[in-house]
Amino acid sequence: MEPVSRATHAVPDDAAGISILGLVRQLRMPVTSGVVKRVLLTGATGFVGRHVLRQLLALGVPVTAVVRSGSADRLGEMAGLIKLIGTDDLFHENADWWRRACEGIDTVLHVAWYAKPGEYLQSPLNLDCLQGTLVLARGAVDAGVRRFVGIGTCFEYD
Repeated sequence: MEPVSRATHAVPDDAAGISILGLVRQLRMPVTSGVVKRVLLTGATGFVGRHVLRQLLALGVPVTAVVRSGSADRLGEMAGLIKLIGTDDLFHENADWWRRACEGIDTVLHVAWYAKPGEYLQSPLNLDCLQGTLVLARGAVDAGVRRFVGIGTCFEYD
């Protein structure tokens, strides 16, 4: 996987719009052999993930979305969504599950995390999310994914 450098600019107030649109445009993969590269997106039904998904689809990027079982209806009609993968808890899937999910994927955009208001900042579940993210990254490497981008809404840089 190629390393991703940390952004050095301030995030605008409209973090759910302007900065995500900029990120999506930067991640727009060139067409190779007539096929646009595929993206796997976690957290597609969440606050940040919904916006990322809409922008990717608007740009014609093929997306596979990993969502919590039973939450797919929150996506509504998303024309262009290639595949939808449900899981009871993506942070407890094993590396082989992620390898299979990432087959044919060029870039993983990981925007899922535990985010219960009033609890998430100090929750021990953050450790589960961290461990699960490392397992996701292992599976992505095993599948030949070239880019892994983790995105959050706060305190990642503390």
